[in-house]
Amino acid sequence: KRIISMNSLRAIRLADLMRIVRLLRVLRVANTMRQWEMINVVLRSIYGSLQGILVLITFTTVGTILSSTVAYIFEMGDETKFTSIPASMWWAASTITAVGYGDLVPTTVGGKLTAVTTMFL
Repeated sequence: KRIISMNSLRAIRLADLMRIVRLLRVLRVANTMRQWEMINVVLRSIYGSLQGILVLITFTTVGTILSSTVAYIFEMGDETKFTSIPASMWWAASTITAVGYGDLVPTTVGGKLTAVTTMFL
């Protein structure tokens, strides 16, 4: 009879572990291949809508620039957080996306009308 040493047992366990890891990798690839059809459908949909997405991004960018410029013009003064057009762009972007953090709030009538118009963009 042969007596198996502890090092041999560890080597066998390590080999078994390596086989399990390889099997899991194969199963992960199989799962990815199964879901590839769904991923392909999503990618084709995005590609088909690319022109509309670009138009949406363009209108949102133009709306943000215009709203922030008008808000800056109405709100510029000594005691305001609308210190520049880029600072106003933060307000316009959060207003257009309906987040509205509240850190910048227009106080003049013109600024409030600009805010209402921006909310409808």
